[in-house]
Amino acid sequence: MEEVAFKFDKQAAIVTGAGSGIGARIATLLAGSGARVALVDIDTAAAERVAAELPGGDAIVVGADASTEAGTARYLDAAVKAFGRVDLFANNAGILGKPGLLVDASVADYEHTMGVNLRGAFLGLRDVIRQMLRQNHGGAIVCTASIAGLRGVPGAGLYSASKFALISMTRTAAREYGGKGIRVNAICPAATETNFSVLTNQQKSAYTSLIPMGRLGASDDMARAAVWLLSDGAGYVNGAILPVDGGQTA
Repeated sequence: MEEVAFKFDKQAAIVTGAGSGIGARIATLLAGSGARVALVDIDTAAAERVAAELPGGDAIVVGADASTEAGTARYLDAAVKAFGRVDLFANNAGILGKPGLLVDASVADYEHTMGVNLRGAFLGLRDVIRQMLRQNHGGAIVCTASIAGLRGVPGAGLYSASKFALISMTRTAAREYGGKGIRVNAICPAATETNFSVLTNQQKSAYTSLIPMGRLGASDDMARAAVWLLSDGAGYVNGAILPVDGGQTA
């Protein structure tokens, strides 16, 4: 049984990157708290496995590439068709991209990382906000950025740049649409062991030594922060960039 700490009675939610990791946990917490959820992932089978385990039964799965206009239209249209509206959006899909120094990165590496992490996030923000404006009833959006978007990260320059830009886009959207009742915030997870980011024992030890709380974060830590930002409990929080990192950036 999922502990219900939030209430989203029949609100309609979209979660991108819902087939694994933080996205899967966000979808699970939303569903367990009463939301109707559209689980979006390029890996349809992965999203279907998550959906099969959701508490409650009001969910759909949409196989879509969130980095493209066609994929974004596909998942938004499916959610509106199924639920009639969109109230909540976890703009979560992302990739780490190819690690390495900036001088070794190719244009293809750049395009791939920015295409998923920034273009995809932009398309989701743009199209979901348009839908919320048509509904004229506000809404809540949370983007998954990273503490890599708060500081330079040697060996992950493209990923870091994409998350810096996403933070700026989040803040801009919050200022542009807060007056319409649409709140836009972001979480900034630290290194989290998921199938998105599997860490070696040496990496775990190195990361843990930097964390005042003395442990690595889990997907559930990140998801709970994201779901809180989507909830009425954060009803006066708009444009926040929330590190979820055990105190690393304190």
